[in-house]
Formats: sequence, C-alpha cells, structure tokens
Amino acid sequence: MDLNLFRYQISFFTPNVVYGNMQKAFRRLTKLCEKTLNAKPAVIPLPDDAPKEFPRLVLKTESGDKQLSLKLDRIDFVFSSKFENPISEIEVKRFKRDVFQWVLPFISEFKISVNRLGVVIQKGFEIKDEELSAEYVAKKYCQKKYHKQPFGNTRSFELHCLKNYNFLGFKINSWVRIQTLNLFPSNKLIIGVTNDLNHIPLNRDLSEREIKDFVNKANKEADAILEHYKLL
Repeated sequence: MDLNLFRYQISFFTPNVVYGNMQKAFRRLTKLCEKTLNAKPAVIPLPDDAPKEFPRLVLKTESGDKQLSLKLDRIDFVFSSKFENPISEIEVKRFKRDVFQWVLPFISEFKISVNRLGVVIQKGFEIKDEELSAEYVAKKYCQKKYHKQPFGNTRSFELHCLKNYNFLGFKINSWVRIQTLNLFPSNKLIIGVTNDLNHIPLNRDLSEREIKDFVNKANKEADAILEHYKLL
C-alpha cells in the first residue's frame, strides 16, 4: 500500500490587511498568476462588512486542479487531484515554486503583512475490503477490548491528534487527522490522513527567507510525523 497525495494547501495569514484599491490588487495578482491560473477570474461581489474569511477573488486553472483564494485575512493556494491520480513530489516542488513567484511580489508591492503560515497535506490509502475501512482505524489505534463494543461495525471513525512544539524557531500547531473518507463522486471509501502544520501568529512580519524555509521544510516534517503512526 502507498499513501496517495491528493490535496496540498499553503496558506498565508494576512491580519489587518487593507487594500487601498481592491481592483488594482485583483488585477496585479491576476497578472502574476495568469500563465498557470488561466481560467476566467471570479471576483466575488460582497458588501463591505462581509466576513473577512469570505473569498474576494478566486483564480484557478482551466482544469481546476490549482486554485488561489484571496480573502481579507489570508491567501490560500490549493493543489488538488483525484485520489486515483496522486500528486507527485516533483509536482509539489513546482507548485511551491509557482506560489512563491505569485505571492512574494504581491505582498511586497502592496505592503501586506504576513505573520503566520500554514501547510495542509492530505493523503490517503485503500484497504482490500473498503467496507472495513472505519474498523481498520479503530483496531489500529484502540485497545482490543474496545474492538467489538463500542467500535465494532463502525461506518466512520476519526482519530485527531494535536501537538504543540518548536519547529524552525516557531511555536507550531501540528494536527494529524486519520479518518474514513467517502470520495465523491465514486463513493469509494478510503483512509484519509491529514497533516496540518501552522505556527502561532507572530507580532511581526515574516521575512521571505522564513516563508520559504517553513513551506519547503513542512513536507519532511509531516512525513516524519506520520512515521510514528505506522499506517502501512
């Protein structure tokens, strides 16, 4: 069995951002990304008092596998693929390179403060009898005396673990989620494994070097974390 990478997200948290000219910011970001995120831009018409977490601008590829969402409190970049056609390491490296080329000039030109980063990596794997996928997780991580009751004949099961520790000089939140996932539209049941690494907000702006260092090293840290779970 192999872990298939099917979703990869990089988030730049932008507290208290104020775009003096929102349309100018939209045009510049669209221009920076146009060679790859080449579908028609979606500018979301929202009232001034709409929640910060609602997207104001969405850019994506024609196929929809890569997407940028500009919000007032963060900028999210997502690379997704079908589970059966996993994202390769080379593709992740290219995606990170592209994200740096898009976002770093943008935050510099518009003097946007980035004080927090997040990387979310979602993988999964199949077992021979997918109907037993929930029980697989329960039996893997719960004591044997609980296998029949209360966890026997389970349709869905999740394990969540949050740790806080220092990583690259940052205090980070490290989430691991292992759960039964029902894929759409195939309804295939798999074991989904999510690493969510984000650090505590700083009271200063992150440097370009810090941004690249955190994003580039998050993958290796996530792999090291999953080694302890002995999934396969």
